[in-house]
Amino acid sequence: MRSQWALVPVLAAVLVACGVQPQAAPAPTSHPAAAIAATQTAATTVSLPPPAPPILQTFADPQGRYTLVFPPRWAMEEHEGYGELRSPDGAISVYALSLAGDDIAAAADEAWRLVDPAFDLEPGEASERPTRGGVEQALALSYDGGDGLVVRALGQRYEGQVYLLLQRGEAAAVAARQDQLSLIEGGLTISAIPTTDLTGVVPQPFDAERLAALDTAISEALASFNVPGAAVAVVQSGQIVFSKGYGVREQGAPTPLTADTLLQVGSTGKTLTTLLLARLVDEGRVSWDTPVTELLPAFALADPAQTRQITLRHLVCNCSGVPRNDDVLQFQGATLDPQALIASITTLTPTLSLGEHYQYSNQMVAAGGFAAAAAVDGPAGDLRAGYTQLMAEQVFGLLGMPRTTFERTVVEADGDYALPHASDFGPRQRPLPLEAEAVLESVAPAGGGLWSSANEMGRYLQTLLRGGVTSRGERIISTAELGMLWTPQVPMDATQSYGLGWRIGSYKGLRLLSHPGNTLGFTADLALLPEAGLGVVVLSNQADSLLPRAVRERVFELAFDLPEEAGPRLAARWEATQAEATELAAQLGAPADEATVEPFLGAYRNPELGAATLRWERMALVLDIGEARVELRPLPAAGEGVYLAVEAPLVGTPFALLMGEGGTPTLVYEGEAGGYIFQQER
Repeated sequence: MRSQWALVPVLAAVLVACGVQPQAAPAPTSHPAAAIAATQTAATTVSLPPPAPPILQTFADPQGRYTLVFPPRWAMEEHEGYGELRSPDGAISVYALSLAGDDIAAAADEAWRLVDPAFDLEPGEASERPTRGGVEQALALSYDGGDGLVVRALGQRYEGQVYLLLQRGEAAAVAARQDQLSLIEGGLTISAIPTTDLTGVVPQPFDAERLAALDTAISEALASFNVPGAAVAVVQSGQIVFSKGYGVREQGAPTPLTADTLLQVGSTGKTLTTLLLARLVDEGRVSWDTPVTELLPAFALADPAQTRQITLRHLVCNCSGVPRNDDVLQFQGATLDPQALIASITTLTPTLSLGEHYQYSNQMVAAGGFAAAAAVDGPAGDLRAGYTQLMAEQVFGLLGMPRTTFERTVVEADGDYALPHASDFGPRQRPLPLEAEAVLESVAPAGGGLWSSANEMGRYLQTLLRGGVTSRGERIISTAELGMLWTPQVPMDATQSYGLGWRIGSYKGLRLLSHPGNTLGFTADLALLPEAGLGVVVLSNQADSLLPRAVRERVFELAFDLPEEAGPRLAARWEATQAEATELAAQLGAPADEATVEPFLGAYRNPELGAATLRWERMALVLDIGEARVELRPLPAAGEGVYLAVEAPLVGTPFALLMGEGGTPTLVYEGEAGGYIFQQER
């Protein structure tokens, strides 16, 4: 799920368009450094799939000053003094070059005249951009190119040299390819800036000193990020060398969270679904190029031509061209069975061609898991039951994960589970009921509703780092198919691509395989450096938490004797997020006025998201969408009629109350896929 703070200005535009402290925990389990060293030789004999070729293209400045990575299908032509990058449709040109100087604006002016002697536009707006990697200044410049044309420049200054990307293109094409342009902007690497390259470096074993340092770092991070509880497992050279829980299962309650406590793992579960699919490929039941309609005849997109082209691979590569839309899950997820979920996909219109760019879709990955069930039992069976049974037998059972489950009733009966937590406005974490997570259970193959523990996820990591062989010596996936899962299918940004259920990037020159997981009240992270024989999983009971990423990075830093950098950087980001939320909360007005909202009370419906109800309860305006009930308060700074949800799980989400044509009360919700208008039912 997503953070909502940035949606208020977006909703404002829609309105215009409408005319209106941690508990002590058991000591970590660990293996002595000597035992780890004894496994180093065995680890080097593990048969790991080799790194796949990069999917991004690279342009190297002939003078060696910079490199630029860019998406597939874009074309680069080298000119005297600069490179020209063109989009597949030819509607956008991006020029890359470097000039001596300290004035970015002056350098941009000179650069434009170099690539186009007739260029005579003056920069209209200049805005400072965040710097990274030692860059001294970054500046974005925009120009008035006239109707239908976007002209802008991005400059970075470092030690007397300005590095520039000039962009000119048709407005419609720029809007459609904004993610690709962002990738290009992030893909400029300045050669003069020193970097750390760990290629070929052997990590240090997690001896007693490193284990103690890691233990301290996790405890400090729990306090820094105000996380109720977390559990961590570290695998090195095929062994779980660290496993420990921190904090509590529920804020305000004394029960400690341990490495055996069940938490939701979110989208890290996508990697487990694609492991199941790879096993079916190994068995010859399906191939990655099997058309989806052969397995799920009811599957369809809004574009019939693209429907016919969709294969099993496209469902799990986030490269289908179908944009993300979790809005339907938030509003209807608890009531969607697999057939209804698949039917809802028919409303999704692809915005890009197959394989062109990364677009995250929980619905598509869920369809991939249900397709696995259909491949075994046929499409007419209970797809959810078939999928969860396959996962239990073909994945969890083989990996040694007997308590990992999709069933909430099983978790409740087990008893050792953490509650989800989210914040209202401010840093306080509020526990949510388990039922709050039900909205994601309809996309179980995408990780929705999947519960596991740090210890069991650690066993999964062991198998991955052993090249698909479990700790009992049983191979559960071929090297070839494991390599297929880790083969880039589509670029995500300048530093990482998406494979089949996996993010594929690098950590200071080493291949990094990872996947985060986020639900309404849990955050997880799974990451491994296969060539270094090192992996880590972090589970936390806090929504949108930065702790899992901070712990992952600290594990890597300790393993390679690197200075601590990531933790402070992420802590600063956390503080900035909290400041943003506090500032937004300060803009809230008093609770809603009953007389003002009285005409808007009642039942509403949107054809895509279903029902919603506005009620006046306990002197407050309450929005009930079935899956959640939250108070709305006016946000005067955003305009008349704008209200903000002030409670989890919708905290920070803006809504608007408008009078539509004919005086019909209307509720407007700004979601991931755009604005949704709910009409009041009479």
